[in-house]
This record gives sequence, structure tokens and C-alpha cells, in this order.
Amino acid sequence: QWIAPADKAPAYVCGRVMLQAPKARLVAFLAVIGSLGVMPGVAAAAPAAPLSAEAVIVKLKAGASSVDVAQAAGGRVLVGMVRDRAVVKLGKGASLASVRRDPRVEWAEPDVRYRATEMPDDPCLVSACAGARQWAPSVIKATEAWGLTHGSPTMLVAVVDGGVDATHPQLAGKVVVGPDLTGTVQDLCWNHGTHVAGTVAAMTDDAKGVAGIGWDTRVLSIRALSYDPQYGDCSGTLSNIAKGIDTAVAAGARVVNLSLAGTFDSKTVRDSVENAVAHNVVVVAAAGNEGDLFRGNPVMYPAGIGDVLSVAATTSEDHTASFSERGGWIDIAAPGYGIVSTVPGGGYGVMHGTSMATPHAAAAAALLLARSPGLSARQVVARIALSSDDYAGAGRDVRYGRLNVYRALTDDGQPGYYMTGSDGGVFSFGRSGFYGSTGSIKLNKPIVGMSSTPRRRGYWFVASDGGVFNYGGAGFVGALGGSALKAPIVGMAALADGSGYYLFGQDGQVYGFGGAEVTGEMAGFRTKSHVVGGAVTLTGKGLWLVMSNGAVQVFGDAEPLGSMEGRPLHRPVVGMAVTPSGKGYWLVASDGGIFSYGDAGFYGSTGGIVLNRPIVGMQSSVTGQGYWLVASDGGIFSYGDAVFAGSMGGTPLNRPVVGIG
Repeated sequence: QWIAPADKAPAYVCGRVMLQAPKARLVAFLAVIGSLGVMPGVAAAAPAAPLSAEAVIVKLKAGASSVDVAQAAGGRVLVGMVRDRAVVKLGKGASLASVRRDPRVEWAEPDVRYRATEMPDDPCLVSACAGARQWAPSVIKATEAWGLTHGSPTMLVAVVDGGVDATHPQLAGKVVVGPDLTGTVQDLCWNHGTHVAGTVAAMTDDAKGVAGIGWDTRVLSIRALSYDPQYGDCSGTLSNIAKGIDTAVAAGARVVNLSLAGTFDSKTVRDSVENAVAHNVVVVAAAGNEGDLFRGNPVMYPAGIGDVLSVAATTSEDHTASFSERGGWIDIAAPGYGIVSTVPGGGYGVMHGTSMATPHAAAAAALLLARSPGLSARQVVARIALSSDDYAGAGRDVRYGRLNVYRALTDDGQPGYYMTGSDGGVFSFGRSGFYGSTGSIKLNKPIVGMSSTPRRRGYWFVASDGGVFNYGGAGFVGALGGSALKAPIVGMAALADGSGYYLFGQDGQVYGFGGAEVTGEMAGFRTKSHVVGGAVTLTGKGLWLVMSNGAVQVFGDAEPLGSMEGRPLHRPVVGMAVTPSGKGYWLVASDGGIFSYGDAGFYGSTGGIVLNRPIVGMQSSVTGQGYWLVASDGGIFSYGDAVFAGSMGGTPLNRPVVGIG
């Protein structure tokens, strides 16, 4: 094996053949990796996905023909796809815009590429990689989890990647070889897929090499990534990645591992992910390696899709890896630095990247499903997220914590809930801990709302004068107390990572603190109603404001999914709650009537029940497949998978309840 001199551009190793990549084309988070061990370092940032392409993915309207659409664009159909989608090659003079104008097309997008998310390492460590310690299993408590279950050979984790060497001694008999969607010869990307597969399913307790986190779990290999000589990396088209997900669902996989990422939010891939979740298939995706400070932290996809379990990378010191993405849109972190696993030819290699973190979480999902096969995909994601461990980046770099496989298998995934009174008294139920209250403090103005941290490790209250009170792990980043306000504050919403919060004025004025950037407000607009609450998107870059007449105003990247504006209401709307995916929300009226939009399901209401006191708020369950309603007397009504953990109904209160969190 030949090693490139230090003054040369980094090289990629395949067996004993060197492929020298142009220095200007090397990318930092892309995944061409070596078959024999540690890969060279790479420094340049990945190019943004282009918004035009020679090939486009089209979603056809009912009865439309992809052939007709292709002919109108002067081109031809490249790939027929399921659910009325196809890939069309454009002819001369045609463009994405012209295809979008075709009345037979519901939507169209460029068939750009997502790229694998492995971080190559220093080649001088090649000789030591076969003897590197596999440190991750003990840190994520997989060793304890194996005392509860070894998984099941009927449990398939689909690795949509660059292919897998099914002849590797530790993968023999553990790999179902699926289709090759690339139509290209096998290349260096085989290494990436084999490394990922080994973390999931390498033979365990066989006195050889590494231990697969999934123990008896098997892998379904679907090749969707191939070597891109233009950029010197492994990547796959959106159409192939989407087809890989669809193929996994059709083949009966319960988990899909996507160690790849891109900045483009593809409708095609999103559609396939949503179809997978609808079939109770857990989708796990890498958060991406654009996290170095000079690159910022862009939202990456498909990890940024709400129902996906998104995974950042940690080091053996239990810190978020420097290259890893960070942000409240990321669910958990898992080991992703210095990870030893299988590579083609029967060997082992050490890799870095969120690509390496992702299969740890995918294998955990497989173990959980083997132990509790009746769980839905959303319940699995919630269990893994809520059971994760506190570490230095918990609640800051990621929304929850670092993967703990044992706790995922033993935790019930129900964190409970809080309610607060207008005097700031706090009532906690289930596993939600009590961290303090203003119940014994004389307040200038009453408390009007609350928001809790993702793991129920703290909470904030807001008063009608904009005063903010924080407890537990909820950090204070600012308030309006003492400021002259044109209208009282009516509620608040915290960012997913807890780095900031918004306060909402009754007149639609929005105030942002910490990492909360105001993307719009209604102050100065004449309306027939007043604002009663609001919610923030997963990215923290958008807001919904809801009014008492059921109207919903959207700002930033928040999507308008529907409202009750202009429709008769029995009672005024008093609040809203957003689904965990960020693609749906509920409105609740004071009589407990529920109005659901987007992917928010209807699970029941108190609309036809005579209530002792009015409903004042609602809270989504962690899966989004249920919710709680709270009345001003502290009565709790639970629906769907929201578990009733207690209430204050029938108990004398000093002041009425004003919110739930």
C-alpha cells in the first residue's frame, strides 16, 4: 500500500491502486474511503447542490403520462418511479421552470445528489486501524443492552449506501444483497457501505474483529451511492436515494440507515421518507459534517425531515465532534469519531463522520423493535431520543442527548408534563421533575404561559409584562420586564435546542431572545381578532401565530397548513401545538374543540362535553400521535398515545392554570 507524500493532494485508496483526486475538488464531508484502513484528511467545503439539472424528478397529476411530459420537454424518461413520479432527461431549450409550468405536473425538482457523510482521517494510522479499540459499545451501553436482547435475524436494517461486501468474514450470512440502483461498476463507495454495515450487523461474540451493535440483526444492502469523479466523493441522486428507501419498505425492512446528507430539501426524498414512516419503518439519517465554525451549521437533509431520527457525531471523550452539524433540528448524537468497522476484503478500517454515528442509532432501533415489535416508527424515534444520555452537547448541539441503547430498551418513552398557574405555581406529573416556581413570590403581573426544555429538565414562565422566570436546565437569555408594552404578552415558545425563546404580544408583536431571531410579526396590522399564542419551527427560523378567531399567520420557514379563519366557532381558539415533525399543528378552542392540519391527526376532543372550566392549552405527545388538553382548574384530558399521568382536577387551586408544557 502506497501513502501519498504530505505535500500532495489527499488520495483515496482502493486495494493497492491510488486514485489521486484534484485538490480543488476535495470535499470535507463526503465519503470516498479506503478499503484497508484510515483515510487521508480532506479540507475543502462541499459545493452547494445546484438548482438546475439536466434531469428532473416530476410528480405527475392523476392520469398524466411521464412520456408525454418528457416529449414536451424535448427529452425522454430516464427512470419510472412509484407513486406517480418519474425522472425525465431534459432536451435542449427545456428547463426546470418549463417543466414546472406543464399543467400535467404537480411539482418538479432537480435530480441533484446527496453525499455520504464520512470524514477521512490521517493515512499514517493505517497500520494501527486493525488493532484499534472499538470504544463505542461501552459508551452507548450496548453491552448492557445485549443482556436484554440480541436482536433478531428477521430484523432487517436497510443500508442505502455504496454497497456492502457480503463476503467479509464478519458479514457472511448477515447481508441480504439488494438492487444496485446506480447502474455503474462497483467502486470505492463499496468501502463506505461495508463500514456502515459492520457497525450494524458484524458478527458478535465470534472472537473476531468488531461487534455489530445489532448482534443478530441483518442488513439489506441497497446501492444508491457511486463515485463522483467531478468532486472526488461518493454521492447519489435524489431519485436513487428515494427509490432505495421505497425498495427497503417493499422488502420488509423495519429500519433504513441513510449515512448521507445534502442541503437540498427534496420533495422526492421527503415523500419516500413519509411513506416509510407511514409503514412503520424507522428512518435514521446522518446530520452531516458541515459543523466546523467556518462552515456554519446548515440544516441537512434527509436528517432535517421531522420524522427522521437525525444523528450527530461524538468523540471518545463524549464531546460533539468538531466536524459534526449542531442545532435543535438534530435529535441525538452517537459515536462518530475513530470508529473501527469492517471494510472490503476482510479487513477493518477506522473512520470519522456522522456516517459512522448513524448506524449505531439504526442498530439501536433494530434492537428496540426486536424487543418491542409493536412500536410505531415515531414511538421508536421518541424512545431513543428521550432515553439518550446527558453529555456536554445535550440540549445545545442536539435537541436531546447522546445515544444510550440500554435505556432505549428499558425506558417507556413517556416524560410526563407540567402545568402552571397564573401565580407561577408548578404542578409536575409523570417523569417531569419539579425545578422551582414563583408560587410564593409576589408578581407584578400574572404568569400567562410556559415552555419546557425538550427533555423536561427545566422550564420557563412568562408574565403578561414580559417578565421571564427560568428553572432547572432552562437558561435565561432576556426578558421585557420593566419595558413599556403596547399590548400584554400572551405566551412564549422556546427554540428546540433551548438556546433562546420568543415572547408573543396580544397585538402580534414578537420579541426574540438568545438564538431566537424575529422573522416577522403582526404589530401594526389591523385585525378582527387578537393573538392568543404561537409556536416555533424545528429550525428556529420560522413562527406560527394563532388568533382567537382561528386565523394562523406564518413567518420565516413556517408553512401555512390551514386555519379556521372565516369559519364559525362555538368558542374562541386559545392555543396551538405543533407536531414533532414540524409539518402539522393543532388549534384548540376553549371548549376543547380540536382542529388539525398537515400531519397532525385528530385523536379526540372535549368539544361535545360539558366542562367545569374552559380549556386553556394543549401539548403534543412526543410522537405526535396524541395530545393533552388542560383546563383552568387543572383538569387533564389525554388522547391518542398521550398517557394520563395525573391532574389537579378537583383540587383547590390558589390561581387558575394558564398553560401546559
